[in-house]
Amino acid sequence: MSVPDHSAYRLEPFDPLHASTVVSWVNDELEQLWLTPRTVGKLTADVVLGWANGNGSAFSLVSGGDSVPRAYGELNPVRFQSDHLWLGHLIVDPCCRGTGLGTRLTELLVRRAIEQLHARRLSLVVFPDNARAIACYEKCGFRFVRNEYQRFPGMEATTRLLRYELRAR
Repeated sequence: MSVPDHSAYRLEPFDPLHASTVVSWVNDELEQLWLTPRTVGKLTADVVLGWANGNGSAFSLVSGGDSVPRAYGELNPVRFQSDHLWLGHLIVDPCCRGTGLGTRLTELLVRRAIEQLHARRLSLVVFPDNARAIACYEKCGFRFVRNEYQRFPGMEATTRLLRYELRAR
């Protein structure tokens, strides 16, 4: 199967009217855990609207003249580190998964972070069993730096996450 050309896709500021669309992309409890482990209960549009509150910037990935989002992601500042940004809540519309659109989203977020926001370092965390996301991040230049252990609401055990980073050249 050939990978479609996604060069026509671009980042746009996230339109709050599409928050329920992002919610609809979560297929099951595991996907919700991977996307938003601190959310207790069912994911709602209000939760999505709260993700980039503050200093973060939320984006949709759209194609051509279309305004329908096909992916969502954020660039969030890391406290006390003006040149360090955190990629958060990356998700692709299920009808577009497996086509390289996640890679396109990640590449465009990285480009914006470095070229427009002058980031020198980008970070994210991912669950070890989220193989597709890990492959996407590695393809975009992120490298594993360490394990992290966090406790999330509603979970008894501590959870291992993988921290990945990309350093600007």
